[in-house]
Amino acid sequence: LISDSNNSKEIDWSDFYLITKRVGDLYGVDSEQMRLTRKRMQPLWDGLVELADLNKDEKIQLAEWVDFLKRCENGQSAEMRWIQEYMNFIFQLFDVSCDGKIDFPEYIDGMKTYGVAECTARRAFSLITDACDHDHAKAFFDKATFNNLWKQYFFSKDKLATGNHLFGLVE
Repeated sequence: LISDSNNSKEIDWSDFYLITKRVGDLYGVDSEQMRLTRKRMQPLWDGLVELADLNKDEKIQLAEWVDFLKRCENGQSAEMRWIQEYMNFIFQLFDVSCDGKIDFPEYIDGMKTYGVAECTARRAFSLITDACDHDHAKAFFDKATFNNLWKQYFFSKDKLATGNHLFGLVE
């Protein structure tokens, strides 16, 4: 489950709040990243609840999440719009320099806001960019690449798809 920041096996507001807290801790409470997060996190949560919380308990259980993703795959526009809005938010959050690319330091910091250990994020970045440890300074991915990885992460049936590692390594 994406955004299950507290590892409860379901998504609830506390997961989104924890991400917000980590953004403030990492970038600063007065940072542009924090302003972006404050502006976008609640609407993203509200949209997800509206689209995926079938039993109306303010939590997204695994079965609800799977159903939500299946509706996305079937071309349901509201669900796909939510996936795209969330992707745009994540890209903006990670792209601190606003240059349209996510480089190694930006990716590592962004992953920290999602609770991913730095060593795991380093390995995932290397796998995603095909960068050797000594080449991280030159490696990056742009929004089009991120969008492709994002779609793989959510919808690929190929266990070896690179996008599966977008939020950490999948063993």
